[in-house]
Amino acid sequence: MTDIFKSHFIRPRNAAVPEKFDFVSEKSSAVCGDTVTFYMSFDGDTVSDAGYEVLGCSVAIASASAVSEMIIGRETGFAERISADDISAYLGGIPDNRKECIITVLDSVRSCIYQQKHSQSEDQL
Repeated sequence: MTDIFKSHFIRPRNAAVPEKFDFVSEKSSAVCGDTVTFYMSFDGDTVSDAGYEVLGCSVAIASASAVSEMIIGRETGFAERISADDISAYLGGIPDNRKECIITVLDSVRSCIYQQKHSQSEDQL
C-alpha cells in the first residue's frame, strides 16, 4: 500500500453529501458488493463540486477520494476519460482483481455526467 493510497483511504477527500448538488448517481458492484454514490454540481461543462458516499472496501474509498479531487474544476470530457488504469497508477498500483472497485466509482461519476448532458439537451428543446 503506497503513501498516496493510505492518505486517500485514511483521510478521504470530499467524502460527504454536498449541501447543494445537481445530480446524484448510486452504483453497486455485483462482483464485490461495493456501493458508491456520487453527488455532483456543474457550471456549464465544468464539474464545480463533487462529493460521495462509499459502502465498500479501501480501494473503493481511496478511488472515490482520488477521483473527486481529480475532477473538481475540470471539464466533463476530462472526467469521462479517466480510466481504472489511470486511478490505479495515481494510487500507486491496484491489483487487477480489485479494479472492479475503481470501475464502480467511475460508473457513478459517468452517470452524473450523463444526466447533466441530457438535462442540457432537454433545456435546449
